Amino acid sequence: MALPRTIHEQLAARFGTRIRYTAPLLAGPDAVENCVWVLSRSSLLYVKVYAREGQLQLAEVITAPDEAEIRYFFERLAAAFPLAEYGLQAAGDDPKRLCRLIGHLFKNTTCA
Repeated sequence: MALPRTIHEQLAARFGTRIRYTAPLLAGPDAVENCVWVLSRSSLLYVKVYAREGQLQLAEVITAPDEAEIRYFFERLAAAFPLAEYGLQAAGDDPKRLCRLIGHLFKNTTCA
């Protein structure tokens, strides 16, 4: 997200050079071949899809306030990618819930 200059200046004045900016989409899975990596934070899902050669195919942030939204997104994702050939790596607020909810779509699941 964009950060207004005044906020950045206030943070820099208080914390100096110790400030690091990052985003969840900069993170990712350990093994990336044929992998879907999902990070849940609050009502947001950060999703990355990697192909056989470890190439990033999709990076998306979606609002998923409930299980119906999550199921719908992954049903649509399954129409674009053969998820039965992919592994799922779930992380974040409740990775076990994600694995229970959508894990049946994948070859294997890892909940971190």
